Amino acid sequence: MTGARPGPPTARRGRHARFAVEASAIVHAAQGDYPCTVEDLSQSGVRLTGPLPPTLDRILDLTLRGGRSEPELRVRARPARRVERGSATGAAFEFLDVAPDQLRGIGRLVESGVIRSASPVTGLETLRPAASIREIRGALEAIPLPQRIALATRASKKERDALRHDTHAAVLDALARNPQLSVAEARALAASPHLAAGTLDALAGDARFARDEELQMAIAGHPRASIPLVEHLLAEFDADRARRWLRRPGLAPQVRERLSRRVARGH
Repeated sequence: MTGARPGPPTARRGRHARFAVEASAIVHAAQGDYPCTVEDLSQSGVRLTGPLPPTLDRILDLTLRGGRSEPELRVRARPARRVERGSATGAAFEFLDVAPDQLRGIGRLVESGVIRSASPVTGLETLRPAASIREIRGALEAIPLPQRIALATRASKKERDALRHDTHAAVLDALARNPQLSVAEARALAASPHLAAGTLDALAGDARFARDEELQMAIAGHPRASIPLVEHLLAEFDADRARRWLRRPGLAPQVRERLSRRVARGH
């Protein structure tokens, strides 16, 4: 409802990932309607540039319009701050009382191909170094799945460190194929219980990691590793290498059994 005084924000700013989109908006203020350009959009708010009311101190309505065939989306919003960048003026707004169908509409604006930036603002780069797994997964869940998958293929080191905690197999598979993935990161990724069997096959067959014994053992010990894959990874282990690994605690049963047979045969 236009004209009401702002109440407490219903979502903490920065909670959700922001994406640059090709979309427009209309700010419905007491002074009239103001057409604007959407600079970035999240589930909890939007940043607009363009002509705005001289005073922004009240809850008002916004109409969001996608660049293709998406229906218009009307939401209530609370002005959060003005943004001045050179000659451009704008403002950030926090959405209020967002209903499930409105959240789906926001998601459609993001997922329907309106992403303008090749590197959407995900929030993963701003995670503190000591962030808990819960915090990391909260930041990941705020990013729509298609964007997490796309990001995983080109993610920076800090983003990769967060993405390996994703619980969706498709994201982890895309991360395994990231050309910047290091051996140490591949080992950490192989420990994820959410990997699909095909991703384990891909890691095992990746020429970048072909000589890394630690990774081979991590893959062989994964509960989703197929028996043929385990046999393949352990095929070149002689009795001495098998004994060395058998001294390590925590070996997976399928690995310990095969290494023990190798030692018993003496070759």
